[in-house]
Amino acid sequence: MRPALFTALVLVLSACATSPPSGTGAAPARRSAAPSLVVLLVVDQMRTDYLEKGAPHFTSGLRRLTTDGAWFRNAAYPYLNTITCAGHSTIGTGALPYRHGMVLNAWWDRASSRSLGCTADATVKNIGYTGTPVGGESAVTLLVPTLADRIGEGAGGRTVGLSLKPRSAITLAGSQPTSVLWFDDRTGWTTSTAFTKTRNEWLVNFLAAYPHSADIGKVWDRLLPPAAYTGADAGAGERTPQGWTTSFPHALSSTGGAAFTLQWQRSPFADEYLGRMAAASIDALTLGNGPGIDFLAVSFSSLDLVGHQFGPASHEVQDMVLRLDRTIGTLLAHLDRVVGRGRYIVALGSDHGVGPLPEQSGAGRQSGDQALAAIDRALVPFFGPGKYAVHSAYTDIYLAPGVLEELKG
Repeated sequence: MRPALFTALVLVLSACATSPPSGTGAAPARRSAAPSLVVLLVVDQMRTDYLEKGAPHFTSGLRRLTTDGAWFRNAAYPYLNTITCAGHSTIGTGALPYRHGMVLNAWWDRASSRSLGCTADATVKNIGYTGTPVGGESAVTLLVPTLADRIGEGAGGRTVGLSLKPRSAITLAGSQPTSVLWFDDRTGWTTSTAFTKTRNEWLVNFLAAYPHSADIGKVWDRLLPPAAYTGADAGAGERTPQGWTTSFPHALSSTGGAAFTLQWQRSPFADEYLGRMAAASIDALTLGNGPGIDFLAVSFSSLDLVGHQFGPASHEVQDMVLRLDRTIGTLLAHLDRVVGRGRYIVALGSDHGVGPLPEQSGAGRQSGDQALAAIDRALVPFFGPGKYAVHSAYTDIYLAPGVLEELKG
């Protein structure tokens, strides 16, 4: 597997004042007060080369970060698997999976014979802002504190974590956030009793004033003329959510419902919405203007969802990155106005990269179920017909109890 697939992008922008170059004759600039807000942005599945290829077209946030920030171009994750929960937990804690415990997005629980999500917690209940969700999510399986937890140990600091995915919001925000929110496919915006007993008033007000359903019927087309994009618009192996083709433009369902929800999450409109929600949290909680150091974590998930559907070479992925440049720029401009330059620090990273679509690299596809069936067939000479491989999770295969011991003899 190519090392590029494991590349992690990290940019850091400090808005603190700096001294002019020596020899200018001007007096050294006085450093502003210590930053009072840490902003951690994560873009799910953003490869380093997306920034390099998109740079000529950046005009806002990504341009500002890559130009004014410290860009660690060769950062990489030294572990397998580089996936969402592991990557976000590593970013959030600074520890590797063998320490923080979040090795996969989900793993097989032999006691219950079912797959458990990395943030699943049966001792708590999810709280819906726009519906009645099931299950519970928390940071109970995260074995080490997050940076947000450490910062929150100081007096007066507030922490906010926002994402479409619970595993992204929670593993960045930690165990004691002021507000943590994610999007449930069936019921909409959600939090958990692990973090609050009641709905946060500022979120109730924001969601009432700006429901994501306002995006029903919107059309996603390319931001720039087609000639600005490389490759074919409709490439081999691209897969689409219900109601879309592999070519632009993509119209979101005009009737709402499940089709709209899937399309919306796989469009730049979801990222833009999350950016507005982040700005609203800054205003409502006066982040960066309180008695302590505040922490805002925002994970943009839509690029990952688009990448899985259309592939990294698609016009859709290229357009998502261009639009993220604008979305992040709008958020940074809001921070400049409300918090002030010199009063906040921004870090931008990615949890993992992505490989090319198999159909575009001379390879083929095989599902996890196909792999399990092949293992079952291979074990027939030893045990006779039966179900011996019970679950697959990425590179892990789970055998039924006793099978491995029997094979060892």
